[in-house]
Amino acid sequence: MNEAKRHKINSWVFIAVYIVLGVVSGVLMDTQITYLDSMESTKFIAANMSTLIGLGTMASSVFILLVPKIGYKKFLLISPLVVMLGIFLTVSSTNGYLVFAAAVMSMYGVCQYDVLLAPFMSAYCSEEKRTKMFSIVMYTNFAGMMCGTFFGGSIIAYRFAKRLGIDYATAKHMTESISGFTAEMSKSYTLAHKDVLIGYIAFMVLALIPVLFLKEKVEDYRTVTDGKTEKKKIKFSDISNKHILSFLLFIVLIRIGAALITPYFSLFLSKIGIDRATTSNLVSYQYLAMVTFIAASPIAVKKFGRIACLGGLSILSIPFMFIIANGFAFGDHKVMYVGVALFVRSGLMNMAQPVQQSLPMELVSKDLRPAFNGVIFILSGIAQTVTGIIASKTLFAVDSGYTTAYYITSVIYTVAVIVLVVSLFKKYNRPHTIEEDEQLVEATEAIA
Repeated sequence: MNEAKRHKINSWVFIAVYIVLGVVSGVLMDTQITYLDSMESTKFIAANMSTLIGLGTMASSVFILLVPKIGYKKFLLISPLVVMLGIFLTVSSTNGYLVFAAAVMSMYGVCQYDVLLAPFMSAYCSEEKRTKMFSIVMYTNFAGMMCGTFFGGSIIAYRFAKRLGIDYATAKHMTESISGFTAEMSKSYTLAHKDVLIGYIAFMVLALIPVLFLKEKVEDYRTVTDGKTEKKKIKFSDISNKHILSFLLFIVLIRIGAALITPYFSLFLSKIGIDRATTSNLVSYQYLAMVTFIAASPIAVKKFGRIACLGGLSILSIPFMFIIANGFAFGDHKVMYVGVALFVRSGLMNMAQPVQQSLPMELVSKDLRPAFNGVIFILSGIAQTVTGIIASKTLFAVDSGYTTAYYITSVIYTVAVIVLVVSLFKKYNRPHTIEEDEQLVEATEAIA
């Protein structure tokens, strides 16, 4: 098998598995959070969803340091198994601390693929195809998330109806006001969530099959010279120039802002009186927005440049966050206004994701890519975890805090964009030539 064909197969193996992970991610971010919120013993976990994501991200960022030793394939096999075990333990216990640990396991398994994405795809995609392939892998993943979220809420309402022995339309309407449930209704509602989560454990088996077709070589993840592998030590100086540090600050600020709103879409929509099935549908539409906007990412980047897209699209999303925050004000029309705002905000904020993932990988050698991406995600995980802990004890201690979070996020996004544009626009808005990239990598490795 020639190298071009092997690289193509490996790229599509990752895409296939990432689609399945996307479906299950949609379930974890939608069904799991309302499942945890439905029981008194685990409500605190639902309020700490950002913390779960942060811990999962940090764990996966640490383990990715093993890639130069063991390669990518083992990670692609282990992560789905961890997700399955995590979901199983989540629905098997009502002990808050055990469920918290299990939920972190699930998030680790999902986040591991997010952390692997950039170094893995950079290893198998040439520079001229990188933006296109990053777009494909991301919008297919979001398409999977859209499906998982869309059907999750509807299946919950269906199982809720079956458990109570009522019709679907009645059950769907009842989920508009969960606070008024009787003890029997609450139990049936919780068990309906459990039914969905168990079903997706079985679905997760599909993530293991494509990995069997992965053809991996040592030189995919480690430098080989004259038949011998080179061991490169990671030095702080490799990632400490002002441009990289500014980019890292931008990423951290964006993650802090996102941590205040994105894990809580389902909870927020439920709090403004939107029924459970419609809530899932609306959240799933935002994934459709991601698919649509990311598919157009290469066109936007070519026209406006990388930094212009990263910064400009973040600023454009802010007015739509204000609409979501004031969903109460739209009365009977809130579903339409909030739904459109969710759609556009998510699309704008994710349109430049291929650039956000691929740009850092151009600055280091293949040996350092996993470690550097690990640093990015460790910092993001710390930011997400700290934000989640603080917000759960302060901002989200009152229902109005979920609304206030959108205003805080808009300020954080604005600061992040200023940092990005001032520091990186001049040098990095347009891609370097291949010769310039090679010189940049050499210069980065030579810093001591």
